[in-house]
Amino acid sequence: KILLPQYDYLLLVPNGGYKYLKTFLTKDNYDRIIFYEKHVNSHVKSNITLYDRDLTNKDVLIIDTLYSGKTLSILKKEIEKRSAKVKTLGLFPKSMKFGNDVDYIMILNKILQKKDFDEYNSKEKPSHHPA
Repeated sequence: KILLPQYDYLLLVPNGGYKYLKTFLTKDNYDRIIFYEKHVNSHVKSNITLYDRDLTNKDVLIIDTLYSGKTLSILKKEIEKRSAKVKTLGLFPKSMKFGNDVDYIMILNKILQKKDFDEYNSKEKPSHHPA
């Protein structure tokens, strides 16, 4: 199991996050999981919500795979409109250029705060020159 930051509710995007459900599900949080599927494209705009809750003044962690970051950004704005305090977790980023707006990222089954990952990546790496 992966240790998540503490939140009132975990909002998983089924299309990207469902296959990782067992990674996050525990006996202590199964009743705090909400599924929220958001489809936004030029042809279809729809929302599907399962186990919805009143999120007023609640801490919510939105979890989705991180390909473009659009779904996480859109959902964050929507959930914030419900007076929730929202953080985002991008799973296995396709590229870090898409990870600029997330609070946490998961790489190799380890959750890192995005700022810590950025600091690590910005450190000068030693060059390896053959002797």
